[in-house]
Amino acid sequence: MTPVVIPAKPLHLALSRLSGLLSPPQRLSVQVAMLTDVIRAGVGFSDTVIVVSADPQVETIARKLGAQVVADASPAQGIDVAVERGIAASASPDILVVMGDLPLATSADLHAVSVALGPGPGIACAMSADGTGTNALFLRPARAITTHFGAGSLAAHLQRAAEQDIHAVALPVGGLGRDIDTPDDLAALLRSGHECATTQVCHSLGIADVMSGAAGSR
Repeated sequence: MTPVVIPAKPLHLALSRLSGLLSPPQRLSVQVAMLTDVIRAGVGFSDTVIVVSADPQVETIARKLGAQVVADASPAQGIDVAVERGIAASASPDILVVMGDLPLATSADLHAVSVALGPGPGIACAMSADGTGTNALFLRPARAITTHFGAGSLAAHLQRAAEQDIHAVALPVGGLGRDIDTPDDLAALLRSGHECATTQVCHSLGIADVMSGAAGSR
């Protein structure tokens, strides 16, 4: 079974682009819920889920949900370093890297990415909704390319695959397209009507009402 690697930055650094809308405790609660949704999807897909983080709270959450934990660099040195640490902890010939801010992710979505490539070496990229990012990345072998997550990651991953002369596919995959970075992202999630830990937290903390008020004041 393909292992899943989920890089997770320290919780206090999460969702900084929502700081004008949500309080620090609200942002932390939303990030915890999103990570919970992603780990649950991972555990439903694979018997090996590796969360990479230097945050003790993340470690507690991950282990409670059935994931393994690998220590990230401290201080953190970015997503790609965290991903490499996760890959190094697995002896599998392939790997599926999934970002930790995908509340709509399902185990079926992860399966879809893992089979999109077909046989042989290469990569499969689950695209962000705007078509520029890589929200999940399947690699065979596990170090088929050096990852380059962040702005413009989809183009970077496809370019690196071309340089290695290996097959690459990029495709939209269900809930993997909806990462949460901005107020508009969060509003779109709440409009989706999807039930997950993240939407439950947003409703229980009154964040859904805050989002409705912000939209009405525009």
